[in-house]
Amino acid sequence: MKRGRLNIEPVVFPEYSLNGASKAIDPELQCAIGGPQIGLLRDACRRDGVWA
Repeated sequence: MKRGRLNIEPVVFPEYSLNGASKAIDPELQCAIGGPQIGLLRDACRRDGVWA
């Protein structure tokens, strides 16, 4: 989204990008801080120099 639009500073809601806007509390839908989903998000943020 930022590519070609340097003046945009998107706001990311990690819980929406990982499992959608589900309000379910099913443990299978939950992401652990040290889990692979958060790791992918963390690495992408580091690579692009942004916070999520």
